[in-house]
Amino acid sequence: MPRPSTLSRGALYLSAGILAACGIALFMRADDSSETRATVPFQKGVCLTDFDGSYDDAGLGETIERLRADGVEWVEVIGYGYMPDVSRPEIRFGDLSSSQAAAIRRLHDAGLRVLLMPQLWSHQFYEDPPRWGADIAMSSDEDWGTWFSRYREFLLHCARLAAEAKVEILSVGLEYVSATRQEARWRELVRDVRAAYPGPLTYGAHWEEEAHRIGFWDALDLVGVNLYYPLAGGGVERAVRELSALHEKTGKPILLTEAGLPSVASATEKPWAAPVKGASADEAEQALGYETVLSAFWEREWLAGIYFWNWPLGQDEDALGFSPKDKAAEEVLRRWFSSGPGRGPALPGRE
Repeated sequence: MPRPSTLSRGALYLSAGILAACGIALFMRADDSSETRATVPFQKGVCLTDFDGSYDDAGLGETIERLRADGVEWVEVIGYGYMPDVSRPEIRFGDLSSSQAAAIRRLHDAGLRVLLMPQLWSHQFYEDPPRWGADIAMSSDEDWGTWFSRYREFLLHCARLAAEAKVEILSVGLEYVSATRQEARWRELVRDVRAAYPGPLTYGAHWEEEAHRIGFWDALDLVGVNLYYPLAGGGVERAVRELSALHEKTGKPILLTEAGLPSVASATEKPWAAPVKGASADEAEQALGYETVLSAFWEREWLAGIYFWNWPLGQDEDALGFSPKDKAAEEVLRRWFSSGPGRGPALPGRE
């Protein structure tokens, strides 16, 4: 995900109120017989973010209508866990599944499908300098063992609820750049999740090094990548080359679990960077980034879909932030998402 800034707290959705909510979504049958296998279609998605993780907002109905009008067919729902200290193996999480399930039922009633993305956050992500997911790192093997034990509790909580609620796709995490070096522990974790949840699994890897280094892609169904490559100066061509090679290496479809950029000048050079104090709004730059990504990736046969970061629920709009809402980028998104299904592969799923 975009790296947080101490100057962008109001534009980001995390608050102390999250401290550990776990979000759940619904839809697919939990029957694992081969006769019920269907396909998961190309995913035209956005990351729907909520300030406190509950997805209990009076504006949800209007948001659903807006997303459908823009051609959005998939929504990434985020389930939160919380780490007080990214260097210590304490993970807290609560259960907001009732309010989230109610919200997702409304999404499904409108014909939208859901990817559930469990995600760890920390107040340290807003310190100066800010930390991020790559900074989740333990100092000893014993602490790593404790971290994985507690992360397993968090993830299995999400997986069990996801199975009961018929979630279409579940991620096992994102951008834990240090943690994913523990390959054997991740394989064990994925096996445990598979025992609790019958649908397709992915993981949202950081684009730069992690995606190409992970050794357990064969245990998952989709290679998830958070796409924040520089887009200017041939950057998007590099992204296409590297992700095509990653597809060839793994034999798995590529899913862009996040893509996007803020609406500020030069954002196509550093799409991951949160706006800084004094930045000037530049809708055209954000729209150019959307056009660049979609035109480069839309017809790739190995692409399973794309989720744009982000569409905030129940928050004031940020003229400089990542949301495309009411900006020129929304028009670009609508034009592409309404144009057809994309060319990517159909994936094993459940009816």
